Amino acid sequence: MITDTAIPRVETMPEQTYLTWLKNNFSVSTTTPDSYDLTSSGVMPPIALLVDQIRALGTEFKSYLETFAPWGEPLLLDSISQIYHYPADRIVITSGVSSALYLLSLALLKPGDECLVEQPGYEPFVLAPELVGARVIPLPRRPEADYAVDLEELERLITPRTRMILLSNLHNPGMTDLTDEQIRDLFQRARRRNPDVRLVIDEIFHDFIRDEQGTAAALDDGIVALNGLGKVYGMGAIHVGWMLASPDLVARIRQLQEIVEGQGSTHVTEVLAGLVLQHHADYDAHWRRLLIPNHRIAEAFLTPLVDSGVLSGRVSEHGTVIFPKVNGAADADAVDRLVRDLAERQKVFVTAGRYFYGPLHIRIGIGGDSQRLEAGLVRLTDGLRAFANAAQSR
Repeated sequence: MITDTAIPRVETMPEQTYLTWLKNNFSVSTTTPDSYDLTSSGVMPPIALLVDQIRALGTEFKSYLETFAPWGEPLLLDSISQIYHYPADRIVITSGVSSALYLLSLALLKPGDECLVEQPGYEPFVLAPELVGARVIPLPRRPEADYAVDLEELERLITPRTRMILLSNLHNPGMTDLTDEQIRDLFQRARRRNPDVRLVIDEIFHDFIRDEQGTAAALDDGIVALNGLGKVYGMGAIHVGWMLASPDLVARIRQLQEIVEGQGSTHVTEVLAGLVLQHHADYDAHWRRLLIPNHRIAEAFLTPLVDSGVLSGRVSEHGTVIFPKVNGAADADAVDRLVRDLAERQKVFVTAGRYFYGPLHIRIGIGGDSQRLEAGLVRLTDGLRAFANAAQSR
């Protein structure tokens, strides 16, 4: 029987990973007339903002491109340092967050080591440790507990072989937050059980609450934070990530980076990323303009479906996705069929929860244009009610 706490051990790469599915889905959704793609987990890209900022620089933009910096574009490093109040010499620029996950796995894990990974969660959290031969141990973050980390369970799962704990803040896909107090507490408990363990927190959604909470990497040298431009800033096309870490880990990562990434992210993308972060207030204003109405739209969609028993879940206060459970689905295959039917009959695209180890759920992106979101959710409602009615009649 499949439950929401089931997570497979990945001995080999799955037949289709989430990122492969996402690329294939994009190819289909963008060529399907009159369709609504609700699979994106970032905000709608503010391309015009970036174009205006490049134009405002004039010839200065050319000078940025002509100056190569082997360990990261100074404009980008300085912007990250200022925004997150973290030393520039403890920042590693990477070719995206997923690349940073793999580099960390290479640096911290060896075959036979154990890595605690939150679930539901982002699929590369599982794949990266597995690819270097580590054993992934699921750390449940249960929907019924609002995706909180069960500290007693955390302590029970840590062994002398545990080397890394992988979490996200905001949680992906639940979108709930971990406070500084909670992070300190869980890290101290983990270190008491195993002094060698590192806590890695993916903060790709964290900038939605940046004004209320700083980066977790500033709390302890044993905590590593990852981030990028794809969600809060809507600039996933600028494929740059960064890692905030202790000096010893930075040195190790840079050694590995030369082997795995060569020069890492391209200089052009680092300049563009630096420009985005230099003007982060403009991008903050952009996501607020989108998400304030979109959260109301999502609430209006979800509430009647929850009240009628079609779905279970809620809209988090922050973030760009919702992750409701489909109550009429018997297993992951049923959810897969639902997702296919929604695409074919309603022309609305959502993500099957199995890609996030929540096999009875669907993930719905709410960071796009408000009018299109509302129209897409109307179609999604029709498809979900049809599915629920069919399930009841069986």
